[in-house]
Amino acid sequence: MYDAVIIGAGPAGYVCAISLARQGAKVCVVEKNGLGGTCTHKGCIPTKYLHSMGDIIRKAKSAKKFGINSNIEIDYSILRSRMRSIVSKLASGIGFLFKEHGVELIEGEASIKSQNQVLVNGKTLETKNIVIATGSKPKSFPTNNLAEKIVSTDSIFELEDLPESILVVGGGYSGCEFASILNALECKIWLVEMEDSLLPGQPKEVGAAIEKYMKLDGISVMTKSSMKITDDGKVMINENEINPEKILISTGREPNFNTDELDKLGIVWNDDSITVNDHMQTNLSNVYAIGDIAGKYELAHVASYQGEVAAQNILGEKSTIDYSAVPFCVFTYPEVAIVGKCEGNSKEFPMIANAKANCLGDTRGFIKVFEENGILQGTIIVGAHASEIIGEATLAIKLKLKPKDVIETIHAHPTLPEAFVDALRSLDGKS
Repeated sequence: MYDAVIIGAGPAGYVCAISLARQGAKVCVVEKNGLGGTCTHKGCIPTKYLHSMGDIIRKAKSAKKFGINSNIEIDYSILRSRMRSIVSKLASGIGFLFKEHGVELIEGEASIKSQNQVLVNGKTLETKNIVIATGSKPKSFPTNNLAEKIVSTDSIFELEDLPESILVVGGGYSGCEFASILNALECKIWLVEMEDSLLPGQPKEVGAAIEKYMKLDGISVMTKSSMKITDDGKVMINENEINPEKILISTGREPNFNTDELDKLGIVWNDDSITVNDHMQTNLSNVYAIGDIAGKYELAHVASYQGEVAAQNILGEKSTIDYSAVPFCVFTYPEVAIVGKCEGNSKEFPMIANAKANCLGDTRGFIKVFEENGILQGTIIVGAHASEIIGEATLAIKLKLKPKDVIETIHAHPTLPEAFVDALRSLDGKS
């Protein structure tokens, strides 16, 4: 009898498993597609590796104005090989942690027979608790035409060669990242979004800034637009025909669960997620759902946090989840990072006024801070290394700090986080 059987070894599942095992619980993880899930194999890790390579290419191309001459030649086979090596290394690291903490791993596809039974490879596993952490998958794009041209945000990593041109359909965080990265890797890019700005659901000033910078980088961005494939195989953007080598569909993801199985068990779900409470429990108290299938955020760091909360509750600690300070990052050029509530009294500080940004030769963007009743509420960062700067803002919001608490903390000079301090100073006109 296991204390918990966890279905899925992505950021939610493997963190939950290790958290339980460290406290002496007997844990089994069932995984069919490789340790680390989408994040490690087809999401966070490969895209951020390519983003870092794109950043090197961008810097090399702009080096001439600083007196450095360079010649850029991209060998994608080497880039891809290195990317896969890093993915393999990180997945192996998870396997090492499982062995280190005594987590049993079974490779195969699981099905839930009852609240206390999981079937895998013809064997029934008896367990006190079940944790569903099966993640999500790209939404499909049904078409009978040009199927050979269409790739998803998963299958694009299977391409052995970079396409000369690619149409990215969908201007959310994933579409914006792929458009930026592929453009840096010297693909011709069209980016199409149906809404009136990129990154729909985020403050419009962010989408507007990223659209401006993408256009400056040579990306053809078309908002309030749609893509259609005609019966005779033409690719139309509104009324204009284009001829991309590949079409990347980046219109979102959907939960990866078996609805018939959930119905049979009596677990409550909707089209977007399995319904859970603040303890990450479903309506069956010993069945938990964490990660993308819990529906709150499609973010690896949130999935891991949910995994820890679920583990704590399985161990009887009665832990609840707190989403008050969740950082959201988009790895474009420049990066985007947002945390907290973007409302209340606000001030914006331009990155061009930051010394380190000038030293880096990357002064695009701004930091905008929001406060209410003297407490920091939210932060928007568009700029170089925004994903690194956001950590301090996240901690400040989590701890409900006042702007002066950050201002009165000595920051090293010259550094990018000084721009965060200056943005906070701007609230009182003292930057």
